Amino acid sequence: MEKLIDDIKNGRINLVVAMKVDRLTREGYDGQWFLKFCKDNNCGLIFLQENYDITTPDGEMMYGMSLLFGQKERREIGNRTRKAMEEAIKQGKYPAKTPFGYIKNKDKKLEINPMESEIVKDVFEIYAKGNNASQTAKIMRENNRFLRNNQKWTESRVTRMINNPIYKGDLLWGLYKRKKENQLFISNYSPAIISKELWDKCQRELDRNCHGNYGENIHIFHRVVRCPECHELMNSFYTIKYANKKKKYNYYVRCLNKRCSKKGITYNAQKIEDAFVNILNDLSGLAILSQYSLNFPIVDNKTNIDKIKGALTKIKNDENKLLDYYLTSDIKSDALTERLNSLSAERKALEQKQMKLENDVVLNYNKDITTLYNDKNIGDIERINPIWSILSREAKKDIVTQFIKYIDVSIDDNYVVKIENITFNNEFLQNSFYDLPTYLLEKFKNNNKDIKYLGMLTREQLTSPPFDVIRKYSFNSMVKNYSKDRKNLETFLSKFPNQDINIAMLVENQKFTDAIIMFD
Repeated sequence: MEKLIDDIKNGRINLVVAMKVDRLTREGYDGQWFLKFCKDNNCGLIFLQENYDITTPDGEMMYGMSLLFGQKERREIGNRTRKAMEEAIKQGKYPAKTPFGYIKNKDKKLEINPMESEIVKDVFEIYAKGNNASQTAKIMRENNRFLRNNQKWTESRVTRMINNPIYKGDLLWGLYKRKKENQLFISNYSPAIISKELWDKCQRELDRNCHGNYGENIHIFHRVVRCPECHELMNSFYTIKYANKKKKYNYYVRCLNKRCSKKGITYNAQKIEDAFVNILNDLSGLAILSQYSLNFPIVDNKTNIDKIKGALTKIKNDENKLLDYYLTSDIKSDALTERLNSLSAERKALEQKQMKLENDVVLNYNKDITTLYNDKNIGDIERINPIWSILSREAKKDIVTQFIKYIDVSIDDNYVVKIENITFNNEFLQNSFYDLPTYLLEKFKNNNKDIKYLGMLTREQLTSPPFDVIRKYSFNSMVKNYSKDRKNLETFLSKFPNQDINIAMLVENQKFTDAIIMFD
């Protein structure tokens, strides 16, 4: 289908012939999109077993109804198949390909395969020792371990095995093909090959190995940055280098889209973070200059969107009723066409209105902000860098995940990374996040319960009782010679184990300039 679409777009094809509509697609949206795509690219569409001309209004209407019937049939087949499988599962049967390590008895219930189960145990034990999926697969290949049908040990095969709770005796049906709320979980479904302790240990290792987003190696911009060429979300990863016998972590994002001309180009996440913090600083200044007018759009948008969704559902129900009339009565085709056209026009108008409202619940930094405030002198009104620097990587990632929809970046020939656009979601615009310094301080306090936060203090206050006799350390001074990946509060405080810690933000000329750490 992708090749067909590409050929139509490039003018290699001017006519598509199919037996019936449901041989092309059984998804209403896909069918309507393909018809419009063909029209836009001067390509005809013919169905040999359908007795209507799709170029006429009546033919286009019949095409739409055929799509609906095909979609309905597909849904019914899927529902019947799903219910039949779930009923078999509840009876203890396994209605799918037998997992490696098991065999099916005559009742289609799982039993342990003595030889394969030992191989499964070895995979889990090797993985639990700290080897990732790629390393585990390599060890299994080098030892020429058995697999069915001369298959090969691969990273994905090991990952799927480690993810499958069937090996600890529990069934999770629909792990990869169903939404989480539709998955079926049955405990003690089959004989266990490994212990629950070994399973839990492997799950912890899986978390550590997954996308470089565990503990101190959390990637702040995981699945947020988009490729400037294909606009797909880029993959996040990190590398480890050793300098003076110390580990240094370098974080990157890169596009893995095989069809993208910028596939494989890496973008330094630290440079993205530096630019990101500067933009947040600008937003804070803009909010102050405009009396927090960044707090838009109004919350009523969500209510209006919900109302439109309800109206669209009603239109869909009306269209289905008309189809029933068409099949069961002698209603005239002209009247049916007129009513369907009316409903179609109403639906399009509502969809356009919905799209406009949904587009209004995001804020694009490069468009909205710079045009609204390009005549204001932002300067350095409110510095958030000292606060951002003391946040843990986990706290930073939480902020990015919760409030940012997309970050669009670019890179020049000198590998200078620039943020072209940040799309904030509605949460950003409807709460106190626009007051960035206060929000970041609250985030810090909530994520560091063991640290006593003393508030915002001036240099005079810090040199007066009761602070004059307390040991004080400037965070900026202490981490000045640290590498960027280690300039965080956790690294600094690791030098002072088992001590009661107090922290205050130093304020000079109404700006946050430093974090002051004090010990009782």
